[in-house]
Amino acid sequence: MFNPRKWLVDRSAALTLAALALPGLVALWIGVDIHRETRAAAEAARAGFVRLTAVEDMQGRLQSAALAMRDGLNDPGPRAWDRFDDAVARLQVALQTLRDLTRPGDSSVEPLAQMIVRGIELWREFRELDRLNRTQEALDRITQSDYRVNGVRIVEAVRQLILDERAAAIARQSEHEINIDRKLVWLTISGAVLACLLVLALRMNARDAEKRAADAQRWRLALDTMSDGLIYYDENGALVMSNPRVGAMFPQIADVFVPGMRFDEVLRRAHAAGILNDPAGIDAHIERRREERRMATQRRELVLTDGRTILLREANTPEGGRLLVLSDVTAEKSADRAKADFVSTVSHELRTPLTSISGALALVGAGTAGDMAPKARQLVDIANRNAERLARLVDDLLQVQRLEAPIDDLKLVPVPLDALLDRAAREIGPMALKRGVHVARTGHVPGDVLVWGDEHRLIQVLHNLLSNAVKFSPAGERVELAARRGGDHWRVAVSDRGPGIPPAFRGQVFQRFAQADSGDTRARGGTGLGLSIAKAIVDKLGGRISFETEMGTGTTFTIELSTAEAERSA
Repeated sequence: MFNPRKWLVDRSAALTLAALALPGLVALWIGVDIHRETRAAAEAARAGFVRLTAVEDMQGRLQSAALAMRDGLNDPGPRAWDRFDDAVARLQVALQTLRDLTRPGDSSVEPLAQMIVRGIELWREFRELDRLNRTQEALDRITQSDYRVNGVRIVEAVRQLILDERAAAIARQSEHEINIDRKLVWLTISGAVLACLLVLALRMNARDAEKRAADAQRWRLALDTMSDGLIYYDENGALVMSNPRVGAMFPQIADVFVPGMRFDEVLRRAHAAGILNDPAGIDAHIERRREERRMATQRRELVLTDGRTILLREANTPEGGRLLVLSDVTAEKSADRAKADFVSTVSHELRTPLTSISGALALVGAGTAGDMAPKARQLVDIANRNAERLARLVDDLLQVQRLEAPIDDLKLVPVPLDALLDRAAREIGPMALKRGVHVARTGHVPGDVLVWGDEHRLIQVLHNLLSNAVKFSPAGERVELAARRGGDHWRVAVSDRGPGIPPAFRGQVFQRFAQADSGDTRARGGTGLGLSIAKAIVDKLGGRISFETEMGTGTTFTIELSTAEAERSA
């Protein structure tokens, strides 16, 4: 089947088409013009011949009418004058025919017609004189200069008209031959250019074919040596290509990774071979995978029955297909589990003494141990605040650990966006009020808009973004929370009018424990984990988080969430 997209992106085919199209169209245009010119010349020649015939016919009718008039005078009688009337009628028809054939703007016929009309009037006057038995008077008038001069002018005009028509016919023929010769030269040149461009295009096409073959070989070598598995399915779910690493990762079903194999069939074979272990059954597994394919991008971890962990990253292609990258992260997961165990142990061991320390400081600060001097109370308050800060740090460490769990921990369901934004703005209100900052919803989000996500985690993301915006906004300013549609996703933006993010720190915004290195920033509190946690959640939801900032003006953080409206309408 012809693929227009592939044809358009094929540079050699496009070059060949461009090389042949222009001179080919020029040659076609010249050929059509030659045909049109030939037809026009033939039509003009035919019209000229018809006009010349009409002039010669009128010349004959003129002579016949003049002879009939003289016969009527020399041999009077009804029959002679009947012949005269018939000759005059035929002359008038011939004259009208010549007038009808006259080209627009041609003034050579009308003066002749006026002279002939005048001649017919004189002939009829002679006939009237004959009827009145004044024949001799009519004969005398014939010899007068008025009649003779008009007759001479008519003869001369007819002769000149015949000469002009013949000259025009010769000129038209000559011009036609010159035009045809000129266009034949251009047609020859176009043909030569077409032949040269064809040869050049074929040579360039051959070079492009060699280059494409070399590029394909390099790509195949790169795919063959990849440490990750690569699979591409078309828009119908049929396998287009895969690299050898996929077969090496799943040797039990290596024979199924062939072009044309359906995605569902690959999953069924993997389940039958004992690679996948889904308690809900293979049909439920396939249906869940279809649901996940509706997201533009997807990142998930697949735990196999043999204990291996495969990181699966998916993305839609512009053609409507699906590209899958599979990485064996078993070793990394083992290291992560060891790290998680360490963090969990340390966090647990820290939490117990911190609880005791915070409780003791709170009791001392409340005066349980007796009255304290102001300086001693100040020291206790400092210790209590830092103990609370250390407790929050332990909580954030545990939160980061939970975020590193598999994606199955998230509940991917359609979430009402408008209600989500209202809840986030309402819950951050007390903190904003305490700092003298106003949180405002801007724009309009229809109540039936749904996005893919986990409501609890999305609220957590919005809390982190809004709390950051509130902390960095001067008192009296406002933080804006807005959402707008962008194709198959929604963009939720949190904007503040704070000092902005310093250029040197912008590359570290989403790193763990990262904070701008300034006294003012440190004074606002926080552990530097909020944005890192927000990014981790958004990434696992298949979304995207970004920011725009300008020093002295403010910062806008934006998260993109896939719309679930199509699912709801289904």
